Amino acid sequence: SGTGTHCINGTRREAKRGYMSLTRRKDFHSWELNDNENTTFFNIAFAEEHISSLVSGCIKKYKHVIDHCFTEEEIQEIIPLFELLMYEFENANDNFKTMRKSLLNAILLYLFRRIDSDVREPQSATSLLVQKALFYLEEHFTQKDITLYYVSEKLNVTPNYLGRIIKETIGMTFNNYLTKRRISYSLKLLNQNILTINQVADNCGFSSTAYFISKFKAIYGITPKQYLLDINK
Repeated sequence: SGTGTHCINGTRREAKRGYMSLTRRKDFHSWELNDNENTTFFNIAFAEEHISSLVSGCIKKYKHVIDHCFTEEEIQEIIPLFELLMYEFENANDNFKTMRKSLLNAILLYLFRRIDSDVREPQSATSLLVQKALFYLEEHFTQKDITLYYVSEKLNVTPNYLGRIIKETIGMTFNNYLTKRRISYSLKLLNQNILTINQVADNCGFSSTAYFISKFKAIYGITPKQYLLDINK
C-alpha cells in the first residue's frame, strides 16, 4: 500500500501498490515514500544459496534492474506467498528452511513470468562511475585510509566531481555512506558476540572507538554496549 519513488542506480521509478523490484549487491538504491500515506512493503534479502539453480539462472539472464508492477488480480495471488513467508520467519519449525526457500523461489518465478526478457536498460556514464565507486567501497570499507580522495584517484576523477555525483545519485555524501556501511557491518560483528567493542571499531575501519560509539548511537539511539546487553538478555 502507499506510493513513492524508488531510485535505482540513478533512475527514478514510480512505486505504488503492486510494485516489485529485484536489485543486486552492486546496485545502489533509495526510497522516497509519501509520509501522508499508510505505506506497507516487503523487503527480502537473500543469497544465491537460498534459491534454486533455475531461479538463479533466470536472474543471471538480466543485466539490468528487474522490476514489475502487478495488476490487482495478480496482487491477490502473490500477497499470500509473502504473508506465508513472513509467517514462516516468525514461527520457525523443523522444516522452516525448506518452506522458506520454496516460497522465495515461487515469488521470484512469479515475477519472471511477467517481465519482458528482451528489455535492456542502459546506464549512463555517471551512473556507472558511481556504481564503480560504491562497489570499490564495498570491497575496502574496513580500511582506515579509505577517503573520497583515495577512491577518486583509483577511478581517475577529481574528488569534487565524484563527491558531487555520489550525493546527487544516492542522496548522501561519500562520508555518510561510508559511515553507515561501517556501522551496518559493526552490527554483524556485535551479533557474533566474540570481539570487544574496541576490536569491533578497529575491524570496521573507524579511527577511534569513541568515534565509533558516537556514530553508532547517532544512528541507533543506543551505544554498542547497550546493544550487546539487549541481545544478551
